[in-house]
Amino acid sequence: MASLTTYPRSAKPGVPVWVNESPLTLVAEEDVIFTLQWIGGSSLASPAMLAYADGTDVSSTVLTGTTTVSGDVQTLKKLTAMTPGVTYVLEIQCDIGSNTEFRKLLVYAVSRSSEI
Repeated sequence: MASLTTYPRSAKPGVPVWVNESPLTLVAEEDVIFTLQWIGGSSLASPAMLAYADGTDVSSTVLTGTTTVSGDVQTLKKLTAMTPGVTYVLEIQCDIGSNTEFRKLLVYAVSRSSEI
């Protein structure tokens, strides 16, 4: 699993909508499960996740599995079957206390032969 981090707004007002490690470049043929630590967050509930390519919801194509929470860590769905040359925006949602929070992760999918 690959680890990501962010802060809930209650712990750090003004935190950007993008997770700290965004953007990422991944090989399109990779299958990756990310964990997102909500640093300073507690009472995580109702996790959800969507994937977009060019503003179109492609979740059913590139995401499998379920999103879960334990403590301050949200385990995301597996990212798989990406298309080389496509830029994906992963939308991550979680209830923290009485707030529903959203974060985004930008992923550039490259081919195995790509030089970047």
